[in-house]
Amino acid sequence: MAIVAACPFAWPQGSQVLIDELAHRLGVAGHEVHVVAYHLGIEPRASRAYRLHRVPAVKRYRKTSSGPSPLKPVVDALLALTLARVVRRHRVEVIHAHSFEAAIAGYMVRTYSGVPVVYHGHTGLADELPTYFAGRFARRVAGGLGWLVDRTVPRARRRRDRG
Repeated sequence: MAIVAACPFAWPQGSQVLIDELAHRLGVAGHEVHVVAYHLGIEPRASRAYRLHRVPAVKRYRKTSSGPSPLKPVVDALLALTLARVVRRHRVEVIHAHSFEAAIAGYMVRTYSGVPVVYHGHTGLADELPTYFAGRFARRVAGGLGWLVDRTVPRARRRRDRG
């Protein structure tokens, strides 16, 4: 199993703590678990029952909080490439994607590998994305983009992973 975390990892924040514990417990239960995450974060405790794979470092990307960034698409592209390598090398049977960016990376890898994607949403972008912008117009555009992503990314999972 590959758990995809489009975020710094390990990191002492909500979603990252959940992903760390989930990966560890699945590993303890006997599953081979690979966590694929951004290049940022602290090393997990040695006792964790999973293997961590980081994207190559993007030196100017040091963002540890959520939200948009001009370099985030670069880091997310590297996330998809790193996931593809992990899926191929370790014969991954399922991709568990946390967040929209991770789901998109998983769907990209699924197209050539056939590995099913389980999408685990942590937020709705229509509500969250506008909070990162100050101007009324920017907030409105961000809300519209968030609405579009909210409606398309989860449905992409349902259309292709049936059966």
